[in-house]
Amino acid sequence: MKKSAPSSKSQTNPKVEAALKAVYADGLNIYAMIGKLKKRYSSLESFPDRVLLGVCASYWRCKPTVRKRWPWFIAAMETETRLWICDQHEAEKPDPRAPAAQSIRDIMRNMFK
Repeated sequence: MKKSAPSSKSQTNPKVEAALKAVYADGLNIYAMIGKLKKRYSSLESFPDRVLLGVCASYWRCKPTVRKRWPWFIAAMETETRLWICDQHEAEKPDPRAPAAQSIRDIMRNMFK
């Protein structure tokens, strides 16, 4: 009798749930690994959807070469988290095409108008 995939109460995105259930159905108990990682780092509440989707995609790409599941999972989470953080920093950068700050000359002109 095969167990059904546990539901992740913190995840509301159906794409993430579908990806996690597919990996779980393939034999990797990803829910337990996520829980273990959250327990290890108690300050974590949940992982971003993009990170979890990336880990699931990485599993399908690397499945034939995965021998030790826990070290692979930690490496995949670290890689996807770093990519997500880099994207967050890129999104926070100011647009180089945005108008530059006023020059001192313009500020002085506006002061004495």
